[in-house]
Amino acid sequence: MITGHVGALPTPDRPIRVLAVDLTSRPERTSAAAVLRSGTDGWRLLQPSKPLDGDAAILTAAKQVDLVALDGPRFPPRGFEGFVAKGEAPPGGASRSRSCEREHMRRICPIFFSSPVATAGVQAWMARSWRLFAALDQRPIEIYPMGAFVSMRNGVDIRRPHGLAAKTSRRGQTERLQILRALLGAQAERFVDSGQGGEKRHDRLDATMGAVVAACHLMGLTVELGEPTDGTIVVPSLEPQGLHPPADG
Repeated sequence: MITGHVGALPTPDRPIRVLAVDLTSRPERTSAAAVLRSGTDGWRLLQPSKPLDGDAAILTAAKQVDLVALDGPRFPPRGFEGFVAKGEAPPGGASRSRSCEREHMRRICPIFFSSPVATAGVQAWMARSWRLFAALDQRPIEIYPMGAFVSMRNGVDIRRPHGLAAKTSRRGQTERLQILRALLGAQAERFVDSGQGGEKRHDRLDATMGAVVAACHLMGLTVELGEPTDGTIVVPSLEPQGLHPPADG
């Protein structure tokens, strides 16, 4: 049971359209993605016009929106000279994490650290994320969906227990969906139960929350953790409004 305070996503004073991508490590695998737009009919969740099954597809989709949010690191940690395998020592002087990740750990919840010490799959994911951030023409934002879900419940001032189960568990997905329903109404469930290219349901949940964060960022309802020199993580910061889903229009 969710015990935090989450209300309907506020309506902006102008139409906006955002894209969030839950990035896969391998480009040939479709990345879960969500487009969120506002208009006279309120907020609407949409699939990208084509599955995001490669970097080129992501770059094309990015040209159709006002802001892109990527679930992946913008920069490598300071002093990065190359990856090493799990269990090996990183190159001398290389940091094991970035300032934004350390701040996220202090204020929100634990987070996966961008580190030169990583498995092959994580190395591929990080390298792909760095490449896409550099290639995007717009100023994309970096997100961490787990932290965004926790921020919606707990805020961003003082870290405290959040109680969310793992996103791969049935309970964890139910809890995340409850938060998204409070923000976006019943369309949230319809959206995460559909897909384009075999994306996992928990990845669609993350992409949907990423789109919410992007929309909040355009409305000035976010906090950026860390320092621009090694990348900031954007988390939502809404005033508690009560856990009441918006009416479906």
